[in-house]
Amino acid sequence: RSSAASDVYKRQISELFNDWVIRHPQHHAKLSIEGNFNELDETRQLTIYRIVQECLTNISRHAGAENVEVKVSLSCNNDLIDISVNDNGNGYHPSSSNKGYGLTGMRERVEALSGSFEIVTEPGKGFMFSATFPTLGVTE
Repeated sequence: RSSAASDVYKRQISELFNDWVIRHPQHHAKLSIEGNFNELDETRQLTIYRIVQECLTNISRHAGAENVEVKVSLSCNNDLIDISVNDNGNGYHPSSSNKGYGLTGMRERVEALSGSFEIVTEPGKGFMFSATFPTLGVTE
């Protein structure tokens, strides 16, 4: 069980994140990746990648403020994958009907992996996304 595969995957996530940081220098962003991702199947790896990508896209489109603090946290232990992305930008009213396909798609991906999905936001209070799903198991 080499860590090479895990390193490649961590590098992909880091590149995604670093490319975003270069394009959005006005944001203060921090990435934290903990754990071993090399045992994850392709579906889970792709799900993590797409969620991080979508969250960063949403931040650049909607967070607004120049000094947005962005934290992306990934951890993978033997049983669970945790993803959290939060910012201190504009936030939005959770009941606003302006929800695009992005959040719906993320929710569907996470639920297909028997995971849980949470968003905490309100106008002026930033945006907090978190998802947890098992490292193993059948995808629906």
